[in-house]
Amino acid sequence: MSICNVNINDSAIVPAKYFLLVWNCLEGNIFNCDFKNNLTSKLPFIKIEESVINSTFAYFQKRYINSGSTPTNDYNNLRFKNTVERSAVLKKLKNTSSNLDDKKDACFKIIYRLRCNLFHGSKALKNLPKQRQLFETAILFIVSCINLSLPSNNKSNNNAVL
Repeated sequence: MSICNVNINDSAIVPAKYFLLVWNCLEGNIFNCDFKNNLTSKLPFIKIEESVINSTFAYFQKRYINSGSTPTNDYNNLRFKNTVERSAVLKKLKNTSSNLDDKKDACFKIIYRLRCNLFHGSKALKNLPKQRQLFETAILFIVSCINLSLPSNNKSNNNAVL
């Protein structure tokens, strides 16, 4: 099947589809269906493997910060809704000694922008295959969060991922 000259059955866009599914599980099970309004209050209680936080953060630093500590075009394309949040995430990405909480916060906010950009505004479907690693990185972060943060009784009800 093809939409806008993009084969949506192409294996290269499978990570974007999977991202949407795991995001749905994250937002519904961890953030009570309201990520944007619950992130600040829930963030201290969310568990994610330290290695996953560090690898995701490092990937985002490489993707979004130029060697001169300026944001890349990809960072600008995240389309943050306000300059305060955009600046705060950028500051955390530039800081080579950000603590785990700051890294976790920045990763969540970037991943949320991925979600928003998929749901809202114009789409460049032809670019989805080029973003495979981006979605795969976000998926690993989300799955770690779901699997470590959900109470064990929810996991037995098939609400957990992987």
